[in-house]
Amino acid sequence: MASIPKKPRIKKDGTEVYDIQVFVKDSKQKIFYKTYTREKGITENENKRRLNAFASNFENEVRNKIAEQKQAFLRNKQEITFKEFSLKWLRRSEQKDSKTSVVRNTKIVEDLNVLIGNLKMKEIQPLDIQEILDYLNSKKIIKETAVLKKSLDEIIKHTNVDKLCRENDISTYTVFYAKKGKTIQWINAIKICNALKLNANEYFTKKVEERPYSKGSKLVYRKVLNAIFNFAIETDLIDKNPCKFVLKPNNLSGEIKEKDILSLEETKQLQNTLKSMNNVEDLKKKTVVAMFLALGLRQGELVGLQWKDINWDTKKITINRSSTYTGSKYGIVTKTPKTKTSIRTLPIPQSLMEIILEYKNWYDNEHNRLYEIWDNENEWIFVKITGQQLFPRTITQWLDYVLNKGGIRHIGCHSLRHTFITTLLREKVPVKVVAKFAGHANPNVTLSTYAHFLDEDNDEASQVMDKFLK
Repeated sequence: MASIPKKPRIKKDGTEVYDIQVFVKDSKQKIFYKTYTREKGITENENKRRLNAFASNFENEVRNKIAEQKQAFLRNKQEITFKEFSLKWLRRSEQKDSKTSVVRNTKIVEDLNVLIGNLKMKEIQPLDIQEILDYLNSKKIIKETAVLKKSLDEIIKHTNVDKLCRENDISTYTVFYAKKGKTIQWINAIKICNALKLNANEYFTKKVEERPYSKGSKLVYRKVLNAIFNFAIETDLIDKNPCKFVLKPNNLSGEIKEKDILSLEETKQLQNTLKSMNNVEDLKKKTVVAMFLALGLRQGELVGLQWKDINWDTKKITINRSSTYTGSKYGIVTKTPKTKTSIRTLPIPQSLMEIILEYKNWYDNEHNRLYEIWDNENEWIFVKITGQQLFPRTITQWLDYVLNKGGIRHIGCHSLRHTFITTLLREKVPVKVVAKFAGHANPNVTLSTYAHFLDEDNDEASQVMDKFLK
């Protein structure tokens, strides 16, 4: 209904104007305005008649405009494709989700758009989702690796390796491992050979491995798909989620990846390796692995540590940030941990404190020596030669270096965290304490997740029961 003010608004030249309003409840722009100007010399009755007619016509204009917009919206609803809508959802994701999640979601959406991107949202049926399920269950991860078959020593001897690595986006550790005959990624073998103007196939043996997607990876696809269709329901685009009865966790094949931990013997072997590393060149690698083993940190938590997180008086360290490399779009992203329980303060064992103090002394000397080029904005504990935050993958390479030095099988950084948690449980540390150290919200999850790794204690349990029965 159009609203007409009782009295006109008088302009400086004496002209009478009326600001007509039309309120529409079901519209984004709820109030519409239009101005009526009274013609000079007309009577009050004539003005009132013209004003009412103007207001009525304006109201009809607004109603027709809203009706046209609704029709256009309905037509668009019928025509919008999954690809178009998923991009809208991604823009929403960028506003509310972490950069890490945005990068992951973008890759998954690109993958999904290959399968159903051209389908209209209104027309997507459970059968289409079943095709995605079949795709996920048949999807393979292709891993291409390379091992050196022809020595690079003579070629690299007169080459500035640091410069070569900087200019070609190669890690110095990758070159080191390649020279030693260790397995590296095929893409890195190509980079090395391109930089040295060599034929990659002549100097490296390529190995291709295929493995199915883990169930965990498929569950992430399910999460993104559900989020997109639930957003479509929220925006009144569709009535129901076609994933509901098809993309169930039980319908996704694949084993859940087992947690890889070091055995008691391997753990002792790693400890002995750390004790034997007394060279200054190995100090930072030794410190990293010792902190993994003694504190059970996640890789991102370790990379995100700053010197201010250590309380030297109480010999405690606070974990309150995590750093992740998200790709070229955002680079290294540092943020507070995802859960409140991940923010925790841990006591530093005396043996680890001695290693940290030795490393701190080396760090301070390097800081003073390279002060002019040092990045002093944030005092990261583990840094590049210029004091900048260390690239997360370098931590993995440092761990590989230590494992190779000790002749220990290859494991990932997170395996040391699993080893830390299992060791505490094995030593009969109360589960609540272990959960607190690990940053777990629920002690029951800690116990149920790691209890089956304690098989090495079965003999001890058997001996206890045998003594009891006797």
